[in-house]
Amino acid sequence: CATGFGDCDGSAANGCEVNVRTTDVNNCGGCGLRCSFANAASSCAMGACAMGACNAGFADCDGNPANGCEVNVTSDNGNCGVCGTACAAGRVCSAGTCQTSCGTGLTACSGACVNTANDPANCNMCGSACASVTNATSVCASSACRFVCDGSFADCDRNAANGCEVNTSNNSSNCGTCGRACVAGANQIATCSGGACNNVCATGFADCDGNPANGCEVNLLSTPANCGACGNVCAAAQGCFVGVCRAYVAGALAPMAMADFRNACTTVGSTVLATTGDDVLYTGSIGFSMPFYNATFTQFQADTNGNVQLGTTGASSLSNSCALSGATRTNILALLWDDMNLSRSGATGLHRICTVTTGAAPNREWVVTYEEVPYFTSSTPVTSAATYSSIVRETTGAITYQYLLNAFNASATVGLRGTTAAQTAVPMTPACNTVATLDAQQLQFTLTP
Repeated sequence: CATGFGDCDGSAANGCEVNVRTTDVNNCGGCGLRCSFANAASSCAMGACAMGACNAGFADCDGNPANGCEVNVTSDNGNCGVCGTACAAGRVCSAGTCQTSCGTGLTACSGACVNTANDPANCNMCGSACASVTNATSVCASSACRFVCDGSFADCDRNAANGCEVNTSNNSSNCGTCGRACVAGANQIATCSGGACNNVCATGFADCDGNPANGCEVNLLSTPANCGACGNVCAAAQGCFVGVCRAYVAGALAPMAMADFRNACTTVGSTVLATTGDDVLYTGSIGFSMPFYNATFTQFQADTNGNVQLGTTGASSLSNSCALSGATRTNILALLWDDMNLSRSGATGLHRICTVTTGAAPNREWVVTYEEVPYFTSSTPVTSAATYSSIVRETTGAITYQYLLNAFNASATVGLRGTTAAQTAVPMTPACNTVATLDAQQLQFTLTP
């Protein structure tokens, strides 16, 4: 709504129909904010309530508008007829004048002449005071106690015991009036302010198209066209990593001490995903939410052919793509993508794929290890079983490939591929389908702006 207006009836058809800054005493400064003063008229000007003239028989003797016209000058012995006029000893205030006795229809209660049909301190009889009620003003009408809710408060549950329990100015289930619930759209949080529904986007989402019908339709944490803010477009090679445009860059192949190799299969708490299989995917858990280019993943699928596919919708492929930009599969970690076979006949060794997540948030590390996995081709000796791992670090997003033994790159692809063809990171060495011994070597992929 524009400033100064409110959608007080909850109908989109007539828009923001109430000007809350004018004279509407039921919506003064906001929907459902009612102007109310005890025993007095009220008005609204520029969104603020003001007390008007006192009702007949009442006066504002203390000058405090918070309690309205607090004195009944028709029966108050200290303010009889007007504020400050006190009746002498032995006389009572009756119908606004000091008398020797109460007039017709009035009852003398503790020295004051009152109408027990409408006096909240002596309702129906002397001394029978109407009980105070939460967020309300107690009144006596026709000799029975009732209450009138204060301001924007309302008795929505119709339970006198808890009074006017709901503030309709900020209650999203009773916004502006009882029963009017604010309904959140997609990726929104329903809120009520000033008696009007005003939904806000959930953290990480935004309404970039300005269409209330589809709510907050954009995920700012993973949408390259609106990364971190509506209209912030990432470059083609970048993905949107938790609201920041970034891309993976492959470092140079570097020596690795054998003792530094991370083997998930020998780590306490690890899971063995597979010990047999050819051209098969095995599903596992990453252990934390992993941002990767245009999406965030918590699960993965390990392909027996030496690549890890993020998510659970992958497909095994024995034919590696040299140009990862042309690969039909997306969001993959190509550790040593080649035609491999856990079930190769005659091969010796453990032949297994394992995973483990170590450490504590936000510094966890997810490790996948291919341990002694045989190559499929008959031209490769059955004893040439490769062992290699990938390590993903939660805090930095950095990815490391480590190669231990018999990891030679005669016909393999190594690198990363995101959602689109431009989102790739491929090292200069080892080159695709080029003989290169990778034993005791490692590769680092880091995120850069």
